[in-house]
Amino acid sequence: MKIENLFKKTEALLLVTTLLITPFSVNAYADEIYQNQIEEYTKEYTEEYNEEEVEDDFVDILLIGNSLIYYNNMDTEIFPQMCEAAGKKVRISSITESGTTLYRIANENTSIGKKAMEALSENTYDYVMIEPSRRITPFEYTVYHAERQAALKLNGIINGIGAKTLVLAEPGINTGTIPVYTMNQDGISSETSYSLPIDRNTHSKFVENLCYDYVSDMKNAGVVKIGTAAEVLLSSFPNFNSLYREDNRHPSTRGSYLQAACIYSAVFGESIVGVNYVYSLYNQNAITAQRAAEVAVLGASETILTTEQSEINVNATLTSNSGCALNWDDPNGAQYYEIYRKLEDEIYTYIGRTEGNVCNYADKGFDGGKVYYYKIKPFYKVGDIVFSFGYTAETSVKTLAKPSKPKLTLINRKTAKITFTAVDDAQYYNIYRKRSDELNYTLIASCNQTEYTDKTMEAGNSYTYRITAVKQNGVVESNKSSRKIIFALSSPNFTLSSAKKGRATVKISAVKGATHYMIYAKVNGAKKYKLIKTTNKLKFTAKKLTSGKKYYFKVKAYNTSNTLTSSSLFRTRKIKIR
Repeated sequence: MKIENLFKKTEALLLVTTLLITPFSVNAYADEIYQNQIEEYTKEYTEEYNEEEVEDDFVDILLIGNSLIYYNNMDTEIFPQMCEAAGKKVRISSITESGTTLYRIANENTSIGKKAMEALSENTYDYVMIEPSRRITPFEYTVYHAERQAALKLNGIINGIGAKTLVLAEPGINTGTIPVYTMNQDGISSETSYSLPIDRNTHSKFVENLCYDYVSDMKNAGVVKIGTAAEVLLSSFPNFNSLYREDNRHPSTRGSYLQAACIYSAVFGESIVGVNYVYSLYNQNAITAQRAAEVAVLGASETILTTEQSEINVNATLTSNSGCALNWDDPNGAQYYEIYRKLEDEIYTYIGRTEGNVCNYADKGFDGGKVYYYKIKPFYKVGDIVFSFGYTAETSVKTLAKPSKPKLTLINRKTAKITFTAVDDAQYYNIYRKRSDELNYTLIASCNQTEYTDKTMEAGNSYTYRITAVKQNGVVESNKSSRKIIFALSSPNFTLSSAKKGRATVKISAVKGATHYMIYAKVNGAKKYKLIKTTNKLKFTAKKLTSGKKYYFKVKAYNTSNTLTSSSLFRTRKIKIR
């Protein structure tokens, strides 16, 4: 918001307030004048507020990366001045660090990571540009995997603030060889023991391929093809003054100008050709760079990437509820394949690779009731370098959830009813049982209903039941859900005696599986029994009984040590009290 507009709004608001609180004349004409002024200034304030506050026509851009961004003041001079010369209103911020990586940028415990997270949390942007490290090489992949995960994490944060991610595909190095970097806990190690040959064009293609690799799993993201623009320019003008500094790694002023032109076209969707802005370049050099950016970014040239290999179809088949087999047919014959897996609403993670041109892979370690998604990434040999051209189509498998713990209901001494909830995709259910004195479970039934009645119990025994869901004709079986029960205790035998006046002694024969006994009594002629004792002893003396009267006793055995209370039938005896 401009300062003069702020003062104007304040003035208008104060005037409106003053008019509202000033005593009005009873003269109708004066009232009409005041009312018209109020309406006029209120309308002006409202319209200007809406125009200035709601429709901000600035484009806000944040650049995050390493020295390739800040060399030659690309982020603070070349790109902002290019936008201004083209009549674009932009606000540009940058967070850079020499030799940094996306891994470090996405880690808020590093100095640049802390700055990046603060900037992303405190400001609103239309575009956030991230720059992958060129330390990723075709020769070693620990760096690649760490950088890819970091790129996806940053994209999630950028999406969260409503911005679009642009991944900067920088030109390859022009030294003819590249050190083979490896990942360490601090980001990327700069201590390498050897280098391997790679030419600039090949490295540029590799860098752009990995940028498209990142974007394939990102939301609301794109690639800025700076490396392609460099190759377009140099293929058309091989004698063009160098785009590199003397180290053949960092951009010269011409290289930074080309970078800015590519970013401009990616953001605004239009060419910079014809804009009278050359920075410190000769006119012809600037125009040549402008046209190269136009061709590369706006699609006037054939893309480097191909999609022929993405037509490979992958099939995933569960081999058990904790593993699956992946199979595919690749007529082109890759050097090897990388396998990526994810759960729903997660990002893909590298889980392994094949040894050579093997078109199958076995995965394991699943959890029940989840859907696992897969993509395969083939790597083909192009010249002396192995490249990946993208992923196959997505495929998935779904595991069976574990059934809920069964509900067990006693019907009689030898019968129990087992019920459980249905499991999605189950074709039928297996019922397993194990007696307490047995080591292993035995399959006693298979049914396509969610209940089963077992009529083969033996009274007094402890049983554990397990239920599994099954599909694919028995190949896939879920984890087991179990519950233990003491079934149908035998009715206890007991004797009654009355050796003393007003007393009766109950002696109980132990019942297998019982944890306690409940003793009831009533005097002859009474309608109901009363519980007089709950005990885990086998002997009990009832007192304060009436001499000469007849009493009826009954005893029931119980077990409540497991998940379901079990009891026997009553056994009844009578006695005359002394």
